[in-house]
Amino acid sequence: MRSKESGFTLVEMLLVLTIVMVISITIFSQGSKAFQEREAEHFYDLLVRDTLYLQSLSLKNKEKTVIEFNERRSIYIAKFRESNKLIFQREMPQNLKILNHSTMNRVGFNERGNASYVGKIVFEIKGNQKELFVYLGAGRVYLNEK
Repeated sequence: MRSKESGFTLVEMLLVLTIVMVISITIFSQGSKAFQEREAEHFYDLLVRDTLYLQSLSLKNKEKTVIEFNERRSIYIAKFRESNKLIFQREMPQNLKILNHSTMNRVGFNERGNASYVGKIVFEIKGNQKELFVYLGAGRVYLNEK
């Protein structure tokens, strides 16, 4: 009597596993790249909102405020300048760099909500650069892609 065995050979199983691995790696790498791009956009959006919040807080409380960037610790800190009281602390993306040709390293506002420091801060994440501009007077804050 002949026994019929139905099943897959080792070669067929290895072929299917290889295909599944290639598809999984492709999907994972694309998902990771999309996540990093969203993380960068979220950081920039939050930074602009934080500067506007700090400006309104300066105006409301009639106190000077500042955001200081600490690239080594990958954070930025908002605080009242005179009392040094912490307002908030946020994390920055790990791969973020603040480039040397930035003309300032902090964003601050006086009691009237006007900019205390004017210029630009140039950020770079994975080769993509964005400039945060703070203009004299009303302290308008703009973010431009370079």
